[in-house]
Amino acid sequence: MAVSVVLGTAIAYSILQALGIRVGSFRWALQFAALVSVTFGAMMVIYEYWRFKFLRAEQLATEARLASLESRIHPHFLFNTLNSISSLIHTDPERADQQLQRLCALLRFSLDAPETRLVPLARELKIVRDYLEIERTRFGERLRFAIDAPPAFDEIGVPPLAIQTLVENSVKHVVAARREGGSISVRADARDGRLVVSVSDDGPGVSEEAVIKGHGLAVLRERLQVLFGGAGALRLSASGVEMEIPR
Repeated sequence: MAVSVVLGTAIAYSILQALGIRVGSFRWALQFAALVSVTFGAMMVIYEYWRFKFLRAEQLATEARLASLESRIHPHFLFNTLNSISSLIHTDPERADQQLQRLCALLRFSLDAPETRLVPLARELKIVRDYLEIERTRFGERLRFAIDAPPAFDEIGVPPLAIQTLVENSVKHVVAARREGGSISVRADARDGRLVVSVSDDGPGVSEEAVIKGHGLAVLRERLQVLFGGAGALRLSASGVEMEIPR
């Protein structure tokens, strides 16, 4: 700043002198330029300091909020999977062992989830399939499902346990609530440069009234808002739920 003030003042003073414009002595011009430069320089330093402090505080608040939202998912999720396996331990030990292997994968995924904000779609769908296979232990043929996702989408990042949350909602409100059970369809597609994952079932659909603050869909919607802002969305319809995120 000091070098710039001296050089800038010398050049400006020389030009004004050559043009015949009187501005007082060079010393006075240098003092005036220094005063202006120091004033604006100090203002910029203060501004940048508080801007950094604010952005850092905002980042920490966002991370804490997201961690809080994610922590609400795991206990409910793990309780359901353990409850599904418990009935097999004495009646079918071999199948129980298979389901426990799936549960181990689910637990590992659940523990790793806080370490990353996004996971590949293929990995998330594997966890969804494991979850549905475990739930099929409890519901048998009452639970029917299909998963359709093109391999081209495998590496697209999605929030961990996001699709599982949507599937769990269908299991709870359609399959478990009806004697005949229900069918669940998970489909991934592209739309306007975004990834759209739809989870549909043959139930009555999902309305906004069913989105209860602090529970599954409401928590997922808030997670999408924290992660993607306006670029992420969760839409409810008579046919199911759509999650839209940037590719």
